[in-house]
Amino acid sequence: GFGARGFGDMSLAEVVERTGLPEDGAERARARDFSEPFILENEDRLPELERAARRAGFSLTRGGRFHHLIGAEQDKGEAVRRIRDAYAWNEVGPWSTIGLGDGPNDLPMLEAVDYAVVMPVRGREAVHVDATHARVAPEPGPTGWAASLSSLIDELEG
Repeated sequence: GFGARGFGDMSLAEVVERTGLPEDGAERARARDFSEPFILENEDRLPELERAARRAGFSLTRGGRFHHLIGAEQDKGEAVRRIRDAYAWNEVGPWSTIGLGDGPNDLPMLEAVDYAVVMPVRGREAVHVDATHARVAPEPGPTGWAASLSSLIDELEG
């Protein structure tokens, strides 16, 4: 009733078109277990949908191109904290956490890691991370991702 269309409602061709993924990647992206990316045909209904999601025990977050319906206590920052706790409990180390992200749904992760890299996206303003451990990748896409990781690894090894 909110005009939301999730990956499960879209054809493979539409997911390919909306994501830019090849067919095999789009098919894997449609095979969801824990979240549902979706678009809203009328963004003005978002606050109403957020309230309905909260009442049902879910929350909404925004990624680069899609909204996502997720569990109320589920986000990428919580995942980082759980992994960090598991490593600490098992006395694995020394180690550091690195996160790379480009959308609002990545903010909890970028704030939870030791080294945060904001990935720029052409045609869109970069997300703002309010953390001293954050840096911006030199360019968007895989090239910026690889350069950022190489630089961080050199820094950590040096």
